[in-house]
Amino acid sequence: MSKWDAVQVAFEIARETENSHHRSVWLPRYESAGRGGPPIPDGIEAEAERLTEVRCAAEDVLIATPAPDLPAAIWKIEYARERWEDFDDWPATWWTAVMGDLRRLAS
Repeated sequence: MSKWDAVQVAFEIARETENSHHRSVWLPRYESAGRGGPPIPDGIEAEAERLTEVRCAAEDVLIATPAPDLPAAIWKIEYARERWEDFDDWPATWWTAVMGDLRRLAS
């Protein structure tokens, strides 16, 4: 397995773990609290934050890992556009990584 494949798998696991916790644990408590139920327990909030941090770290590693080919570089751009759509721009480190991929692949 290539380094790119390994970090992509790690990212997908982190993303799915975060999404699964959100869907099955956090969201039902959030919806219940919105209907007047008890607030979300601190432990559930803390786990949601931890899983987000793990996903963000895996995401940063994936973006920083050199794309092995043009389709992988395109994936980075498409992912970044989706991930940062509510912001004015992507983080500079993401731009640097993607532009480095494109320059390397173009040469």
